[in-house]
Amino acid sequence: MVVVLHHPAGYRSNLAYLLAKAGPLPADEARDGSPLVPGRILVARPGRHLVLQGGRARLLDSAPVNRVKPSIDLLFLSGAREYGPRLVAVVLSGTLNDGSAGLVAARRSGGVAVVQDPHDALFWDMPWNAIDAAGADHCVPLKEMAPLLDRLVRQEPGRDRGGGGAPAIA
Repeated sequence: MVVVLHHPAGYRSNLAYLLAKAGPLPADEARDGSPLVPGRILVARPGRHLVLQGGRARLLDSAPVNRVKPSIDLLFLSGAREYGPRLVAVVLSGTLNDGSAGLVAARRSGGVAVVQDPHDALFWDMPWNAIDAAGADHCVPLKEMAPLLDRLVRQEPGRDRGGGGAPAIA
């Protein structure tokens, strides 16, 4: 599981700590070359793009994409290339449209697109833009997200998942 939150370089994020404390899965801030391990959460470092390559997290210090760094689009695009129908791509509350193009790629590769119900989101821009650009295999309120994701990652790609994917959740 890989998580991207829009935090600029220099921001001190406690997200990995909070995720590890809140649930049963260990969570760590991604380092360049961190292996993708089932049952472990990797969190993008503030100010660094995170892409998936060869079963590892790669950190890039390139230009912002969609005015943000890290970019959800870059993560989803790399996930679509690496995992195709095994990818479950998730867009939650946020502003602007990062994640929309990547969600299109995820769906084209046979992956599953999950979007937070915009009516349930604190900031509805990203969910609405994602649905407008790519559609969604599942659109649910936040309280239904964990059970849905648990079910999706346990199913075979293409098996009543609304799309196609499994291990990599972004």
